[in-house]
Amino acid sequence: VAKEKAHEQAKIITLQAMGSTPYFPSDCLRIRFIHPTKRNHDIDNSLASAKAHIDGFSEALKIDDGYFTTMIITKEYQKGVSKMIFEVRQ
Repeated sequence: VAKEKAHEQAKIITLQAMGSTPYFPSDCLRIRFIHPTKRNHDIDNSLASAKAHIDGFSEALKIDDGYFTTMIITKEYQKGVSKMIFEVRQ
């Protein structure tokens, strides 16, 4: 249930962010993980937890997530903030 909810939320947020802007495919996906504490977060666990979000994001763009050949994954700290930011890089 949680994965399905994450998938659907990512899809809706992506569609809202795109609005009527045309999408031009790029094969590079950047994911920024923003954590609310300075505790060390394993980047591989962060990526694994984002799987459903990536699926929803890709579905909103009408592409298969296997289309991305390059991923740039970063992590950062912002007190009290917890989110993932997806960007398709040109």
